[in-house]
Amino acid sequence: ILKMKKKNHDKSFICFCMLAKKENLYIRNLVNYHKNIGFDKFILVDNNELNTEKLSDVLQDYIDSGLVEIVGSIGKSINQGLTYQYLYDNYKNKCQWLNIFDSDEYLVLYPQNGHNITIKEFLTNQRYDKCESILINWLIYDDNDLLHYDNRSLIERFTRAQKDNPTNRFVKSITRGGLNKKLWGFDFSSHFPSTELVLCDSSGKTSANYRDTIDPPIYDFAQVSHFSTKSTEEFVYKIKRGYPGEHYPNYEDSINQFFKINQFTEEKLKIFEDLLGQKFEKYHHK
Repeated sequence: ILKMKKKNHDKSFICFCMLAKKENLYIRNLVNYHKNIGFDKFILVDNNELNTEKLSDVLQDYIDSGLVEIVGSIGKSINQGLTYQYLYDNYKNKCQWLNIFDSDEYLVLYPQNGHNITIKEFLTNQRYDKCESILINWLIYDDNDLLHYDNRSLIERFTRAQKDNPTNRFVKSITRGGLNKKLWGFDFSSHFPSTELVLCDSSGKTSANYRDTIDPPIYDFAQVSHFSTKSTEEFVYKIKRGYPGEHYPNYEDSINQFFKINQFTEEKLKIFEDLLGQKFEKYHHK
């Protein structure tokens, strides 16, 4: 059972919900970015392992101010989709909208009428009046040929979008509060929005055919910038910790996935082999 903390019954919130495990390097930049575009509440599930890092290690001041609310799940094995349904059921009457993203995803709102807009301006546009859940396409970014971590935000470090990447058809959702409906359909996966919801794309068009993808992607008003690999060193970190939604049975499959997105170099391969302690022979015959 997840442990709820610091309940707040203000229904005016536009809420950012996220499950986080070993994300302390990134979480503060992510919160700051989304705070700056107008999110006013962050509901974060701390799914770290026992006796390791905690989200409060880097967010305590935001917790104290009420900007961040921590849902405790340290040391527990949980299902991502069911956990987000749990958050929705517990916060749907406290939040006007609930955004459900991962730590490597940033919501980018396109300027309208020549000026930047906030998430409130985006969501209150009349094109979404009939929408219960807004589905926004990914835009995949590659590694910018960066080899190592540095403490700039992901959106500053990784600037090369892959507009033709086939996984851009996948979506993430922002769902209206107050609904007595399931968020997810197939396999309780957070990539498969429930057909119980009135689903629309970012242009406001509704369709009974929207599921986990909108293809071709629609980028009229917003995108979800997805930094799925980050640098070579950080991708090794991601492999070792395990990551939901992308299941590869061994290191080689993960490396193959990395080089589908990023340009191959001998320097990157050496980092993989040194840090993982394994030779990847197929890349020595290129």
